[in-house]
Amino acid sequence: MLGDPSDEARDSDSLRLLRYGLSRYHRSVPVRKGAVFADAALKYRDDRVDLVAARTAMRVARRGERVTTHVVGAPSEIEGPMAAGTRVGTILVRQRGRVVDRVALVTPHEIAAPTLGQRVGDYLGRSSTRAVLAILALCSLYLALMRRRFTRRRNGAEGHGLAS
Repeated sequence: MLGDPSDEARDSDSLRLLRYGLSRYHRSVPVRKGAVFADAALKYRDDRVDLVAARTAMRVARRGERVTTHVVGAPSEIEGPMAAGTRVGTILVRQRGRVVDRVALVTPHEIAAPTLGQRVGDYLGRSSTRAVLAILALCSLYLALMRRRFTRRRNGAEGHGLAS
């Protein structure tokens, strides 16, 4: 370009060099704001909540090069109450084996606290709770039968003593 005979030739060479450089790279958007990256169960409820990216992350990468994401710190269960946009984890953006950006993983909407009915329903719905309640019912039934048998024997023995 420095030895080009005219301004037009220099401009043409500069434009060709610029196009060559730009053709070797592309814009990558590994994280878009509002995109779902994980989900979590709502404690004491049968529902799940999506966990979304708080902002968009953009990178410039060579053609054929991968920009990857990895979610860290995302809970498997959320209890609440939580406001919309509460940070619950992080999305790591990696390029060439290095972390090049961190994006907050947030709740997309407000999460209400579980009601007393939901807490009790969850507790009673567990198989371990059902097993304990069944054992308690069987023990109570057994004790009632033993007491009845003991009372009959006692009344029967007193009845024999009076008849003599």
